[in-house]
Amino acid sequence: NNIFTYHNLGASNLLANRPVSSNFTASSLMSYFVRANYTYAGKYYATATARYDGSSKFSDGNRWGIFPSFSLAWNVAEEDFMKDQNIFDLLKMRFGFGMVGNQEIDDYSFLTLYKPSVTEGETTYVPDNKKGNGEISWEAQRQFNLGIDMGFLSNKIRASVDLFHITNDDLLMTRDINTSSGFKTMVENVGA
Repeated sequence: NNIFTYHNLGASNLLANRPVSSNFTASSLMSYFVRANYTYAGKYYATATARYDGSSKFSDGNRWGIFPSFSLAWNVAEEDFMKDQNIFDLLKMRFGFGMVGNQEIDDYSFLTLYKPSVTEGETTYVPDNKKGNGEISWEAQRQFNLGIDMGFLSNKIRASVDLFHITNDDLLMTRDINTSSGFKTMVENVGA
């Protein structure tokens, strides 16, 4: 019996009637990132970005997610047909689309964990209240953006207007489950 292991402060319960516990978790996140920018004639702009994220909070088959984004912009004030106007110093129209991932869940949520329980000197291992779910994966947020930037009076006054549409897919949610399973909760990806 090896109940006096490193990080098992709960074993001190054998010596005293005061509850003592300890916990240790580890997680990691690895990301690859690439970005390309293009500008033509000081009035046309394009940007493309991609992230490839891996998180230890998901099982091997669901560990990695790809999250792209791109944007386009047109500085209308630099066009020849705008040269004779005196209202706008800057008039830039923008469009963008992007995705981001969310992995904000407890470590090891894809595993069913067991914890030691010491009763009258006997150590047993009992399941934690949370049932593991090896099918969970990244939550993804998609965002569309339309915008316009304006500058007036030699750009001394600037204004921007933006419209957003945001959609979340595969939300990560801890939900209650039937306790007859021996567990109370489980993390799942649920609909948007």
